[in-house]
Amino acid sequence: MNTQPTIRSTSPSAPRRARLAALPLFLLASAGVVGAPAAAAQQPPTGAARTAATRPDSALRSALRVELETRAASLEAAGKREEAAEVRRRLAEGDFPVGDRVVLEITGSLTFRDTLPVRAGQVITVGTLPDISLRGVLRPELTAHLTREIGRYVRDPVVHAQSLVRVAVSGAVTRPGFYAMPADILLGDAIMRAGGPTGDTEMKRTVVKRGGNEALSRSAVQRALREGSTLEQIGLRAGDEIVVGKRRNFSWTNAVLVTSSVVGAVFGLVALLDR
Repeated sequence: MNTQPTIRSTSPSAPRRARLAALPLFLLASAGVVGAPAAAAQQPPTGAARTAATRPDSALRSALRVELETRAASLEAAGKREEAAEVRRRLAEGDFPVGDRVVLEITGSLTFRDTLPVRAGQVITVGTLPDISLRGVLRPELTAHLTREIGRYVRDPVVHAQSLVRVAVSGAVTRPGFYAMPADILLGDAIMRAGGPTGDTEMKRTVVKRGGNEALSRSAVQRALREGSTLEQIGLRAGDEIVVGKRRNFSWTNAVLVTSSVVGAVFGLVALLDR
């Protein structure tokens, strides 16, 4: 009789070994470490996935930004460093200095409508949401920028935004003063906002000043009026002044007084020389 104890094998059976071998792969796949098969991974994304995959982080990159970048490079190549630096400054700081206003309307899961001032730091406050920076944002990029930023806190917001630029209208207009106007308003309409021309207006003498210096010449303003250019297109900024030209009135009385003074001075000088 065989009295040796029966030794049972502790190694798993073949099917069990296969299941155990597959377990690590299953766990890795569940954790997202192991991807889909190569053939599936090579398929191009479609629809929204394609848009998200191909759209750069600078989805706000507008045609105006491309134009300004091209202009800056061209000015730098031509050695016009100061003009190029001004364009670069606009690209870096954007079109929303402190004091400008934004008309904002949100619909969808959040309903909101207000006119918001651009505060210190180039930020606006939308209700109870954290401040939103407008630094580096150009006016054509405003709606897309706010949609993205508000979308961080609100689900699928529908955003409509309009920028208002604060400019002065002075000279021969009925109601001179400061006005917050849409950036896409025509230059001629901006003058009409200030009451329009007066009886002694001479439009061909109109200029745009910035910090006391001439930013747009008479000829540039006349071209903008003829072509129907907007404040945005002529590059107006907050604080700029549209100085509507005034006709020079000729006064016979003043002319006679000036002539008499000159003649008197000449005769007085002659009398002194004859002594």
